[in-house]
Amino acid sequence: IDGGPGNDVLGVKGSAKADSMSIKARGRIAVVQANEGSLTITGMENAFLAPGTGADTVRIGSLAGTGMASVAVDLYSQKNPDRMADTVYLEGTTGADRLTVGVKEKVVVVAGMTPAVAIGGADDAMDRLRISTGRGWDRVTVSPDAMKVMDIKYDLGRDQQPRQADRPFKSPAPVRKDPLSHLFRHNPFARIAAQQVAVVLRH
Repeated sequence: IDGGPGNDVLGVKGSAKADSMSIKARGRIAVVQANEGSLTITGMENAFLAPGTGADTVRIGSLAGTGMASVAVDLYSQKNPDRMADTVYLEGTTGADRLTVGVKEKVVVVAGMTPAVAIGGADDAMDRLRISTGRGWDRVTVSPDAMKVMDIKYDLGRDQQPRQADRPFKSPAPVRKDPLSHLFRHNPFARIAAQQVAVVLRH
């Protein structure tokens, strides 16, 4: 699929079963996989993934170089809780990742990577966000309010956590204030992704 010029949004909808979705880069092309099918994407700036009900899994990798600036995920639970544990995996780069996780109107937003990511419809902290930054000297900052919305853990990689290889994902250290205002001011794509989710949840 080629979105061509303009600010485009790719929408992918799941089913009532346990869906598996992913979006990753293959060179300068974004590749979306949903269960048994796959799409190659060019010329799209935004993606909206809606896996639906069921215990779903969504994997989002670095999309640097593809032109994809934001990915919004609707876990479907805010209006119609399915009481099923969904998991969103974010994968960083081999460089020095600096990620910020905040929340606005129950939409969890992650900035500092390409794409900016917004996750809506989390089911009362039953749904999980797992961040793997990979190699490089990385840092992850998480708002306390975001941890009330989703079960959030991260792995900075074995180069920084050699003693925690047997238990890679750990809970974030608390911060004193929500970083979202700074995040939105300096990363407009994070705001775009959050707005995509918020619009759907209001209707």
